[in-house]
Amino acid sequence: MSIVHMARPDKNLYFTEQMVTERPGSSTINITSPVIRLIIGATRNWSRNVILWNLAADPLNDPHTDNGGCSMCQGAITIDGDKVTRNIAFYTIAHASKFVRPGSVRIASPTREITLSALPRTRSAQE
Repeated sequence: MSIVHMARPDKNLYFTEQMVTERPGSSTINITSPVIRLIIGATRNWSRNVILWNLAADPLNDPHTDNGGCSMCQGAITIDGDKVTRNIAFYTIAHASKFVRPGSVRIASPTREITLSALPRTRSAQE
């Protein structure tokens, strides 16, 4: 993204339709990687946003199109009848949404290294 920005600094960059997945039935989640890659990484490389795909899906990750759709894209939440499960995308965006307020501006950092440590928590402790 930075290469695109350097070539066309007059254009805005938007990081859209990304996905993060977790192993179905996993008792823990680790948001470290998606937070570093998507929330921190995209905004450190000139993106004006981060949008994950898909907001909600059923246990088969439907609906999606058969013509170029993503059959493995989990929703931020999975809806199975009356049961709603929060997935890793939910926690990734929630992590940023809790601390990044509308109109916020990213502050430059002198280092390229991104580190973030987090302890895995059980799903029941998060909900």
